[in-house]
Amino acid sequence: MSKKSLVIVESPTKARTIGRFLGAGYEVTSSMGHIRDLPKSKLGVDVDKNFEPTYEVSVDKKKVVSDLKKAGSIPNYVAIRPSNLYGPNEVFSGHSHIHVIPNLIRKALLGVDTIEVLGDGSQTRPFTYVEDGVSAVVNAIEIALRGKTLEMVYIHGPQVSIRQVVEYIIKETQSSAKVNWKKGNFIGVASRELPHHSGKLLLGWKPKVSIKEGIKRTVEWAKANPDRLAVKNLDIRPLGSTLA
Repeated sequence: MSKKSLVIVESPTKARTIGRFLGAGYEVTSSMGHIRDLPKSKLGVDVDKNFEPTYEVSVDKKKVVSDLKKAGSIPNYVAIRPSNLYGPNEVFSGHSHIHVIPNLIRKALLGVDTIEVLGDGSQTRPFTYVEDGVSAVVNAIEIALRGKTLEMVYIHGPQVSIRQVVEYIIKETQSSAKVNWKKGNFIGVASRELPHHSGKLLLGWKPKVSIKEGIKRTVEWAKANPDRLAVKNLDIRPLGSTLA
């Protein structure tokens, strides 16, 4: 019996979604959020070495790390940093923190009169459709099986404005809601610039699903699963650790 390839992602929700795409030949598990952080007892960066950080495993994550080690020994690995994954099977409700695209789709499909959005819409973010994310994972596994290790690979789509995201969602949901842009101090950074995606390292990976097409597919899935739009039991745990 062949051994399964082990895939570790941050969120249990993403683990289940990616597992459905990858199939029986893979074991997909979750780190339940970040497992390392800067130490709380000291500065955590070396100012004499260009602020080189020193990370340590969080106390509350030591058991998680132990469980991950038991899941399999990985002589070679590829660490992937996806940005703003979204798509079908996302958490649309039942949680205290929901990502921007499913949150806006939920409000539009529930027929609210007004949708409030922080900022003026000019903020930009790179989004990654889930199928593109899974494609990157498959390529990363192939690279690891070839005996190579990559410390950090960035995967993401192009920058897109929040206003454009909202416009696509309003169009695809056929919502008549008024959009109320809340300009203030709590809108986050204007643009979350990341290094260019590392597709060349991942066997030529490139995002294939545009933000417009990705939102269309996500809306179609949400319409077909209306029960996911109004989960009553609120889960207040961090989204990376939720089992919803």
